[in-house]
Amino acid sequence: MAAITQSRDMLDAKIGAMGADVTLLRQDLRNAVERITETESRISVVEDEVGSLKRKMTAMAHVQKALATRVEDAEGRARRNNLRFVGFPERCEKDNMERFLTGWLESWLPEGALSTCFVIERAHRALTQRPPEGERPRAVIARLLNYHDRDVILRETKLLYREAVKSRMRDKMQQASFQSLGTVAAGSDCSSLRTMLTNESIEQTLTFFRNLPVELDTYLKTCIVEELNNFILTPNLLENIGAQIAVQVPISIIKRLPVDSMLALKKQLLLQPMYLMKLPANQRLLLVDRMIQRLGMYSGPLSAKDLSDLGFLTTFVNGELFTSTSRVVLKQNLESMKAFCFDGEKQALLAAMLQEKAMFGSVGSWTASVLDQVDRFLFFLPMDALKDLSKTLITQQRLDLVFGSEKQWAQTSFGALCQQNVGQASEDAQLQSKQFLVQYSIGLLGNRMKPKAGLTPTCAAVKSTVPSAWPPDILAGMPTDEFKNCLEALGQDEHFTPSDLSLLLARVRLIFGAAATMPPIVVAQLGRIASQFSDQDLRKLNLSDLQAVQSLSKVPDWTLNQLSLLFTSFLNASRLSVSDLDSVKLVALGGIVCGIKTSDMARLSSQEFCINYWIKIGCNDIVYVSHQFYTKV
Repeated sequence: MAAITQSRDMLDAKIGAMGADVTLLRQDLRNAVERITETESRISVVEDEVGSLKRKMTAMAHVQKALATRVEDAEGRARRNNLRFVGFPERCEKDNMERFLTGWLESWLPEGALSTCFVIERAHRALTQRPPEGERPRAVIARLLNYHDRDVILRETKLLYREAVKSRMRDKMQQASFQSLGTVAAGSDCSSLRTMLTNESIEQTLTFFRNLPVELDTYLKTCIVEELNNFILTPNLLENIGAQIAVQVPISIIKRLPVDSMLALKKQLLLQPMYLMKLPANQRLLLVDRMIQRLGMYSGPLSAKDLSDLGFLTTFVNGELFTSTSRVVLKQNLESMKAFCFDGEKQALLAAMLQEKAMFGSVGSWTASVLDQVDRFLFFLPMDALKDLSKTLITQQRLDLVFGSEKQWAQTSFGALCQQNVGQASEDAQLQSKQFLVQYSIGLLGNRMKPKAGLTPTCAAVKSTVPSAWPPDILAGMPTDEFKNCLEALGQDEHFTPSDLSLLLARVRLIFGAAATMPPIVVAQLGRIASQFSDQDLRKLNLSDLQAVQSLSKVPDWTLNQLSLLFTSFLNASRLSVSDLDSVKLVALGGIVCGIKTSDMARLSSQEFCINYWIKIGCNDIVYVSHQFYTKV
């Protein structure tokens, strides 16, 4: 009995110990669960933060790209009045390059060719080490104040070319002498050009013209094309010509080119697409059509190799051939095609093809993965198709990506050329698609959808899309700081209607007060919004700041009466008379000069006005009077 009791006690002790262990295990398990839960929570927070950072990085990348493009554009504009002179011996300028160039140009150009206020703002040698004696001297870079004087100098290179021909040889110029003229040779006349286009020198001469850093005058390209009628357009010759001249060759000659020559022509077009894009739409389509026929691509559907060989020319084939493209091939090449230019017809055809079962099916079944592939082509879809998109797909992040992709393409040189060739109907249709997507995303459109309560878009959200895609009443209801940050972007949007602008102006008044009390920095940001000011408001605007004046001068919506009021307001605010206007103020005024009274034209300073008579102010009466005035000077 005692043994049984002892065994039971031992068993109870072991069970008690096991119970304690189980309790500890339970506690450890609870701690583990808590730590796992906390870890999952932290991971979720990190994932959300990473997602937010990715979106911010994407937005910043788009902003960086846009800023880089603007800087490049600003640098290009700053160099527009520059000229490069080659051949002046070192030290010929003594201690003043501006004075030397001015004297040389005035002695070389015909009397009266330059304006009476011809000015070289600055000039200097190329910033390289001075070459040893006997070596080629450094080039001279000069910046002219008036770009019309620059154009006169460039045109007069033709005369310089003729003088060079007379001085270097009387009968026939040698190829080396001709090429030593550099860009001056772009002023060749047809008779001189014929001496260079011989069987022995034609390829060398055409290569020289192709490599010139300036675009050839139309008359010179016409001369070259006429002379090419005496030669067979071989592949080598077409490569030497380059796309600039090749696109000027008559279609009647192009369609008869052999296949190897046609391939050479295609290669040049792909290397220099800007020259094809500058052609009229009908001529561009006809040229590509004849090329496709000659290359035998009409015999069947476009293959993957055809799309690769054609590149951006793919979208200029006729509609029937374009729609014959294999859907598998189309899907595989969709990413590269985002860089192409689509006219209205091709936009509609591609939109229909994207909705086919062999591609992505009906829009209602599209997923986020499909939208990643479709990208900016989403704007090609008709309104009826866009309405079938799932509301959950059209997020702000999606809008940022799609609009960002469109803006990035439009900022390329090819995209900019394409947009210049897109018809108004296509542009309007795309704007409607953009407006629909933005308003659909915020719940203003669609079946059984309600707008988000207290919708207040941020300035970043507005700028990442297109301001005019947002309803004007929602934009006017933005928080004050957000509206202030977006004011300049709103004023620059060219698609707002007058009623939209009036609504935005009302919000501007609520924030900044009456027109007379608005700070100049605000006036400078108004852009097109300012066009809705009343005549009384325009009289009271503070236009003492030239930045505000210059900003308003770029608004295209002004009436002649409004321009007159702005001109008067500027004189009153700056306490100046017409005779006090110097070149700086005339440049800032720009198109506002149209508001000057005809009787006041004679009071303008002749020297100051002749510097600025070239301003494209866009009013015929003033242009006429200014020419009359300039002629008398």
